[in-house]
Amino acid sequence: MNSLTWENDILLFAKLPVLELARAYQTPLFVYDQDQILSRINEVKKIAKTYHNISIYYASKAFLTLAMAKIIKDSHLGIDVASRGELFIALKGNIQPSDILYHGNNKSIEDIHYAIEQGVRKFVVDSVDELMHMKELTDQINTHIEILIRIIPKIDDINTHKNITTGHHGSKFGIDMDLHLEQVASIIKEAEYLSFQGLHFHVGSQLFTNTFHLQAVEQVFKYMQQLRENYQIVIKEINIGGGFGIKYKEQDQPMPLQLFIEPIIKRIDDLAKIFKFPMPKISIEPGRFIVGGTALILYTVGAIKPGTPSSFVAIDGGMTENLRVALYQAQYDVICVNKTSHTLETYTVVGQACESTDLMVEHAKLPKLKRGDTLAFLQAGAYEHSLIHNFNKTLRPTVLMVHQGVERVIQQRETYEALIARDFE
Repeated sequence: MNSLTWENDILLFAKLPVLELARAYQTPLFVYDQDQILSRINEVKKIAKTYHNISIYYASKAFLTLAMAKIIKDSHLGIDVASRGELFIALKGNIQPSDILYHGNNKSIEDIHYAIEQGVRKFVVDSVDELMHMKELTDQINTHIEILIRIIPKIDDINTHKNITTGHHGSKFGIDMDLHLEQVASIIKEAEYLSFQGLHFHVGSQLFTNTFHLQAVEQVFKYMQQLRENYQIVIKEINIGGGFGIKYKEQDQPMPLQLFIEPIIKRIDDLAKIFKFPMPKISIEPGRFIVGGTALILYTVGAIKPGTPSSFVAIDGGMTENLRVALYQAQYDVICVNKTSHTLETYTVVGQACESTDLMVEHAKLPKLKRGDTLAFLQAGAYEHSLIHNFNKTLRPTVLMVHQGVERVIQQRETYEALIARDFE
């Protein structure tokens, strides 16, 4: 991680002593580096500026708080939301409704109506059923909205964990245009208030190659051809989603973002010329790329006991703050904050949840540990916080944001009273 340095055996994150943060704010503790977030945003914006026709929507499901919404607003990015809750936070963070793209595979009529009332005018349609409901609703309220149709690009054998692939034949996301193109086109042609802008796809997450995006682009142009030839519909925009991989472990070799995106843009440009389409606008949805490598989760060591093949070391959290390990066997580097040693022992790091799946890191090489030591999970900025839960009635942790060497609390630790705030006897 760029934010991590050792100085005189003291671990610094974003120029601040990590151990002092852990002691001051207690663990578990999330610590984000705002300067790294801004650096990643600027990298994306630089690429977009190079090609002139790229719009950026931050994929808020990766990490969203009011503070993150403000960063997105001040950075002049768009934001994509996939629920009414994410939309609510984006609006409370003063993001303009015109900068919001509303996703979701099961948006209710009430959700859509609420979004329109708030001024949101751009939606990604995920099913024929939703498309029909949008037509009926906009007819009733006489309000124009823009839509993208999310397609299933039907790309199998995507090289990532099966639980984070979304572009295969059996995906729950998107419309099978081989089956429903005529129905989709018919509704679009009849809809007075739906402005059809283009097609959207997302092939998967944490991808180290753009091969699957390039294949998806081919599918998009196949459907573009059919829409034009059979229904005189010409699209204006292609949204290629996100999925740009980052480095979690030493062996990970993600493509630099420019090298990832550049061939996709070229392929779109080439196909547009071949099929005599006007060059469409391109939009992207980076989430993990912007926040994934910008945070630590800090834990305190508790019980240590012998085990086979290695000793178990329990931490004061685990799957409650980081469900990614249990969900799709995500791997992390973990380090001891308060001691360095060239003599390392092998540990299995486990969480405190009453669940066998709360096994966080196997074969972790760490200095000899004792109760009270502080461990840091690296590259923990994307989805870890978003998946926090209260299993075993644990408290959701404090979240810090560090900017220019100064930390601030952007989310306070939950209280025990908050656990029963919604309860009735």
